[in-house]
Amino acid sequence: MSTVSLDENSENSENESVTRTCPDCGGDGEVECTECNDGETDCYDCDGSDENSESCDGSGVVSCEECSGGGTEECSRCNGEGKISD
Repeated sequence: MSTVSLDENSENSENESVTRTCPDCGGDGEVECTECNDGETDCYDCDGSDENSESCDGSGVVSCEECSGGGTEECSRCNGEGKISD
């Protein structure tokens, strides 16, 4: 079986796999983190209340552990490749 890159309007034969841009990440391979807001999340010690806690130094927020504070994570649909095969 061969793999052919085509746009979504192209037709392929039954022996070929079509590779197209991942619709979930738009080809970037990354999606917005579902666990935080732009890399930050409520402090787990003070629950975001801005109380002086050692974890957040009184800010009420900490870096997201899921995305390491980057705000994005690898797309699960394409495994970070940006393309999927049909």
